[in-house]
Amino acid sequence: MDVHLSVEIKDDLLVAQLLFLNKSAQKMYLDGMTLCSENKVEREVFTITDEGGKRAAFTGRMFKRNVSPEEFISLNVGQQVTTTAVLNDAYRLRKGNNYTIWYSAYNPQTLHDHDPLIKMESNKVEIAY
Repeated sequence: MDVHLSVEIKDDLLVAQLLFLNKSAQKMYLDGMTLCSENKVEREVFTITDEGGKRAAFTGRMFKRNVSPEEFISLNVGQQVTTTAVLNDAYRLRKGNNYTIWYSAYNPQTLHDHDPLIKMESNKVEIAY
């Protein structure tokens, strides 16, 4: 799975856009919450560090859940999906800092126990906020 991250400042907020592209040889099933598919960060899927290397605190809510089949988005080979999320809603960020941001998550297993966990990592983005 290829993940491309871009980040921009909109109305004083840091907004992340993620592009997920299925470059594998098979259809992939991805968890919508892990992808921020409802334009929300509901898991700690971003790593955000300041210029001193200190991590921004995750302030979002964590959910304990059983992942159901309806929560998966299927991507055929070569297909892509784009999502957007406001980072300020889930991380403690302060203006006047330079941040390095990247997406890193494991996609939960699907209905089939034999399906492996998929590690998904994006490029790193540096931004002055």
